Amino acid sequence: MARWRACAAGTVTLLAALLIDGAAATCPTFVAWLDASKNRHGETVANSGYSGGFVAVTVAPDRKSVVVNWQLTATSANVKMRSAGIYGPARKDQEKPMSAGVLLDIGELEPGNGDTAALRKKVESPQMEHILTFMREGYAYVNVLTDQHPKGAVRGQLVVPKCMDGAISPTINTTEHYGFAHIMASPDSDDKSVAFLIQAAPDTTGVTATLDVTGSSVVVAGVPVQKEMKADSSIAAGLHYHVLYDHAAEWEALSHAGQTVEVETTTFSANGGSDKLVGVAAKAHPCRLLSSVEDTLFTTAKAFGNDWLSVWSMNPGNPDHRRTLTPRYYAHPLEVMSGETAEQIMRRFGISEDELVRSNPTVKDLHALKVGDTLCVVPNFWQTMGGNGAKICFM
Repeated sequence: MARWRACAAGTVTLLAALLIDGAAATCPTFVAWLDASKNRHGETVANSGYSGGFVAVTVAPDRKSVVVNWQLTATSANVKMRSAGIYGPARKDQEKPMSAGVLLDIGELEPGNGDTAALRKKVESPQMEHILTFMREGYAYVNVLTDQHPKGAVRGQLVVPKCMDGAISPTINTTEHYGFAHIMASPDSDDKSVAFLIQAAPDTTGVTATLDVTGSSVVVAGVPVQKEMKADSSIAAGLHYHVLYDHAAEWEALSHAGQTVEVETTTFSANGGSDKLVGVAAKAHPCRLLSSVEDTLFTTAKAFGNDWLSVWSMNPGNPDHRRTLTPRYYAHPLEVMSGETAEQIMRRFGISEDELVRSNPTVKDLHALKVGDTLCVVPNFWQTMGGNGAKICFM
C-alpha cells in the first residue's frame, strides 16, 4: 500500500500540472464539407445532382479503423451514385489522382429529391496508418462518383475542424432530459463553412435549437436536435448535421478567439409539463471523448492504454454510474513549453512514440512541435519522472 501511495502522490501532482485548455477532442477527428465547386483546380461541376454534403471521420484509438458518418442532400431524382470514398494524396488545389483507386470506401447514399440521407459506417484497412498520415497532412479528400459525373460530382478536403462544444441542461431540475452541442468551423479561410450537431436524450423528436453567437448579430435557428445514437442502432442510421456552406458571417463570428455560443432548444413535454434545454458552447477542451452507451471507464482506459483508476481521477462523478453524452478525459493535456521536444516528453512520461501518436491522431509531426501546442499524454506512471529527474513511482 505504501508503494501505491508513493505513486499516487506523483499522480495527483501531474494532474494538477496538466489540466489546461487546448485542441479539440469531442468533435470528429476530421471533417469535410462536400460541394460541386471543389472539383479539380476549383472547377465547378454543372448539375451535380447534390446541393452538398458533410463527412465526419472519427479515428478509433487503436488506429486500425475509422467511423465515418456522412450525409448528402439531393437536388435531382435522376442522380445515380456509383461510389463514394476517401482519396489521396492531393491538396485542395492539386490535380485529384484517381488511378490509385479509393483509399477507403465509405458506402453509398441515395437521397430522394430535396432530401438528406445519412450513413454511419465503420471502415478498416491494413493501410490505415498510411491513410491517416494523408489525413493529418491535408492530403486526403472525399469524392462522390455518379453515372453523370464519373470523376466526381461533389468533393471536399478532409481537415481538422475548429471545435466548440458544451452541455445543455434542463431548466427544471426534475426533468430527465439532457444533451450536448457540437459546433465545427472550417480552418480554411477559403471555405467559410460550419456544421452543428445537437444531441439529446431521452428522445426529443421534433425539437429544434437556436444558437446565438455572443457579441455578434449571428443567430442560427431551426437546428434539429438529434436523438442520441444507441449501441444497437443500425450502422446505416447516421446522425444528421446541420450544415451551412460558405456562410461568411457565421464562420467569421465563430472563428473569433474566446467565442461562446448560447444554445436553447424549443420546449418539449416533460414530467406532465414542459421544459427546454439550455447551455453554452465554447472552445473544446483537449483530450476528451463524448461518452456513449458503449463506453465505460474500463473500455476508455483500455482503448488508450490507460487504467480505469487514472481515467476516473481525471473525471468527476461515480466511477460506476456515468450518463451518456458526457465529455470524459481519456488522457492528460500537456502544453508544449519553450525548449521541449517530443523526445523529452516521451522520456519524462515513460511512453513510446507509437503510444504518443495513438493519443494524438491529428498532430502532423511530433518532431516539429511549437510552443503552445497541446499533446494528449497517457503516462506510464512506473516510468514517469518528476521535475527533478527522479521517478515518481518506485518498487
